[in-house]
Amino acid sequence: MRVGGGGGIGARHLARQDAGTVGMLGSGGMARTFLEAFCVVRPIKRVKVFSPTKANRETYAREMSQKLGIEIEPVASAREAVKGADILSTCTDSMTPTFDAEWLEPGMHVTMLGPRELLSRQALDRFDVKIRQGVGGLKLPETERIRMEVGHSPLAYVAGTVEEMQRLPEKTKEGGFGGDYPDYCDLVSGKTPGRQNDEQVTFYHNMGNQGLQFSSVGALVYRKAKVAGLGREIPTDWFLQDIRD
Repeated sequence: MRVGGGGGIGARHLARQDAGTVGMLGSGGMARTFLEAFCVVRPIKRVKVFSPTKANRETYAREMSQKLGIEIEPVASAREAVKGADILSTCTDSMTPTFDAEWLEPGMHVTMLGPRELLSRQALDRFDVKIRQGVGGLKLPETERIRMEVGHSPLAYVAGTVEEMQRLPEKTKEGGFGGDYPDYCDLVSGKTPGRQNDEQVTFYHNMGNQGLQFSSVGALVYRKAKVAGLGREIPTDWFLQDIRD
C-alpha cells in the first residue's frame, strides 16, 4: 500500500487533470495498489492491463473491475496496453525495460515499481518533467555479495551460485536509482515546476522516502485499528532502555 501510495502521489502532482485511462504493465499486488491510488487522485474510467500470463491478467481485470467499478480490459501485449494511455504504470519484477521509448505519447504520465523496468536513456530523454520521490541513503562498502544498484534495489545482498550471479545485468549508472533530477520536495515547495501543459510527458521515479511511507501508512493503520477495537496494547517500557545505544 505504501508503494502504491507513492505512485498515487506522483499522479496527483504530475498527471493531467483529466487523465482517465491507465495502461498497466503487471498484474500482481503492486499493480493493484497502484491502480487504487490512481483512482483516488484522478477520474479513472478505463484500464488496459498486460502481463505475460493470460490467466493472471484476466484475473486482475475481473477482480479490480469489480472492486473499483471501472472498465478493465486484459490485452495481449505491452504495446496494446500502453497505446492511448493517459497514465502508464509498470509494476513488474522485470530486469529489462517493459516498454519502448517510442511508445510514449504526448501528455502521458509514467511511473514504475523498479528502475530497470524503464532504465534506458531513450525513455529518460523523452520525459519533459522528471521527479524522483526521494534520495537513497544506503551506503555500504561493496563486496562480491553486497552490491549497489543491481536488480530493483539501491542496495542488495546477492545470493545464489557464481553461475547464477553471472546472469545478473551489469551495473549501470544510466539514469541511476535516484536520477540527477529534482525530487518531491523540490516539486511541492515550488523550487522546480511540475507539469506546465497537457502535451508534456511526465515521469515520477517512485523510489525513496521509505521511512516517510512507512510512518504515513503505519499511522493510518493504527488509527483504524483503534477505532475497530483491534490489536493488543503493548507496554511502552518494552521499548525503553537505560543503556547507551
